Amino acid sequence: AEFEQHFNVLDLELGRNFFISRSLTLRPHFGLKSAWIKDDLDLDYIFGPTSPQPNVNKWDLDLDQKMRAIGLRAGLDSVWHFAKHWGVYGDLSISPLWTFFHSRAKQIESVRANTASPYLTVTTQNTSAKNQQIVTVIEMSLGLTYMTWFYKDRYQLTLQAGWEEQVWMDYNLLINTVEYRAGNMNIQGLTIKAGFEF
Repeated sequence: AEFEQHFNVLDLELGRNFFISRSLTLRPHFGLKSAWIKDDLDLDYIFGPTSPQPNVNKWDLDLDQKMRAIGLRAGLDSVWHFAKHWGVYGDLSISPLWTFFHSRAKQIESVRANTASPYLTVTTQNTSAKNQQIVTVIEMSLGLTYMTWFYKDRYQLTLQAGWEEQVWMDYNLLINTVEYRAGNMNIQGLTIKAGFEF
């Protein structure tokens, strides 16, 4: 099996930081989120006795999914400042996206009578489907931040390193001829950011 994904997301947002205490800042924000993602899953099967091989069947199953989405995005970012330049941040946002899916499945079966015979290749499945639905995206992150101000405190440089998680609910619409089984896409990992504010 081989899986490949092209993941592209664009966020546009408006927000502002507020000190609600000497050590805690909040940044509410809202805006738009768009995404265009492509998934490609290739599965190769080989059936038949290993020795001897009177007949060998091979299946090549290619599953594709293209997704385009746009919708609203809103959230709240927070920083707890435990030193002059250092803090711990925690961010949360949610996006209900109107999503357009185009899924395709193609299966090619190859059969031969024995190992000396040529393969007979037949396309046993070639289908596609288009769906529209709302996909909810939840984004969460937690980590350490470093902030410094310069030029009479007019500009700020921010560095962040932390753990980020994204949950794309009901994202998986790859065609399954046995049963309908939508699933979530979960992404997580170390995220490093740099920001310049003025």
